[in-house]
Amino acid sequence: MTPINRHPGPASILVPLRYALLARPETMKASTLEKITWPLLYGGILVLLLGISTLSADAALGWPIVIAGGVLAVAGVLAIYLRSRIKD
Repeated sequence: MTPINRHPGPASILVPLRYALLARPETMKASTLEKITWPLLYGGILVLLLGISTLSADAALGWPIVIAGGVLAVAGVLAIYLRSRIKD
């Protein structure tokens, strides 16, 4: 019998995000959306800054990192918008 992994990993953020993007704001729990909003936004900004700093050393490596960080940050902003549409 394998032990249950209690440590949050990427799946703990990505699974609620999938439901957040596919669900209507009226049917989704606010607590689920709040769990993914700030990690997406701040993680995206952090990755974006890492990509920008990598651009000076290697542009071929830096641009994909910049794009990934931008996508994560935009997803965080989208999550903030979706949260504002949910009635408590």
